[in-house]
Amino acid sequence: MRRPSILATALVAVTLCGPLRAQQTDLPNRTLEQRFLRGSYLSVSTWVASIAYAKSMGQTPEDFGRWVGKLYAPSWSGLRGQGPQAVVRGMHRNFTTYDGAVMEIVEASESSITVRANRPYIGFYFGDDLQSRGVTVEEYEQVFQVMNEEICQYLELTCKQRVEEGWVVTTIAVKE
Repeated sequence: MRRPSILATALVAVTLCGPLRAQQTDLPNRTLEQRFLRGSYLSVSTWVASIAYAKSMGQTPEDFGRWVGKLYAPSWSGLRGQGPQAVVRGMHRNFTTYDGAVMEIVEASESSITVRANRPYIGFYFGDDLQSRGVTVEEYEQVFQVMNEEICQYLELTCKQRVEEGWVVTTIAVKE
């Protein structure tokens, strides 16, 4: 008599778990905004993980930024000779992948452009202690600063960057 009760229990379990299993495999539809937010988060997360890995291998954020800058500089070669404004347009295109990104032109001439950008990744990813997975906001920003310097150097331009009143201020100019 034991066999039918085990078989009955198994049959009931399979019957009840069937719809449950089907519900677990349904994938939610994400809105464009949800996808964008997730992409922003994953982008910052990937950069933080890369910086953390570089640090674990004995590199400084500056070392890592130089390496990344030299790696990506040739992909900017189409902007060679087009001036600082063209580089800022490229930087703006990349920067606006952050949710809440704001970049404004502060001053511009034919030979120089200064922009300021907010730091939306801080509250979005780094939190109150201004660090994530062993990487500080300062280290994160240093990687991008050095990377931008390398790209500008490749394009025969200069790049200076500083944090001022909560904004990252960047000046790109023609080398004198």
